[in-house]
Amino acid sequence: DINRIILYANDFEKSVNFYKNTLGLKVKTKEEGWAEFDTGQATLCLHHGKKDTKSAKDVPIVIFSVSNFDKTYVALRSHGIKVSEPSSPCAGARLATFIDPSGNVLEIEGC
Repeated sequence: DINRIILYANDFEKSVNFYKNTLGLKVKTKEEGWAEFDTGQATLCLHHGKKDTKSAKDVPIVIFSVSNFDKTYVALRSHGIKVSEPSSPCAGARLATFIDPSGNVLEIEGC
């Protein structure tokens, strides 16, 4: 089982606000430069400081499973988040990609 996912945040407070208020994740713990969010499964952690990456293959993608893809997609856009057009990489699955305030790649996946 995956226990934690750590993302680096170059604007820590803005990123915490994004995950808490925009995405609606519950804060488990927050201290200077570190925050943990309850995702229902693995803990999503933010660490102050941005890891330099050399190419797209070095960038992790966090995928949130959603029960109502269309409703979640509309909600993200209503918060002013630039979300890609939905794609269907395989039968029955729909994905859309967006970026957090620190440039981390996120996706929603659902039916």
